[in-house]
Amino acid sequence: MRCPVFADTPTLCNCIRQLAYDPLMTTDKLQKMYFQSMIQVLLEIVASYDLGDEVGRENLKKVLAEMLACGDLGEGNVKTIMAIFERLVGDVEEWFRFCVDLINAILGPSRAVVADVATVGG
Repeated sequence: MRCPVFADTPTLCNCIRQLAYDPLMTTDKLQKMYFQSMIQVLLEIVASYDLGDEVGRENLKKVLAEMLACGDLGEGNVKTIMAIFERLVGDVEEWFRFCVDLINAILGPSRAVVADVATVGG
């Protein structure tokens, strides 16, 4: 996969999204290692961006949240994503709410399954 030069945040977000959802990146162990390192490089580029653009910040939040919810990410990638989120969400209360919402979104499908099983069993 080739990405254009990252002139703006939306271009970078699209590149990250394309890479994260490329099924060829998770076919074997070597590909997974390559995928993790490419994602880490892109995340480090994101971490160096000036995040002053409101639309870009919201787009970036969405892409990173999707990656956390759906991706098979290594610990280093998750740490970098969370550090970026801290920069994206400056206020402590907003950061706390954001983390709770993110966790609920990730756990949501599994909670729905548990709730369905509980109602069927009861």
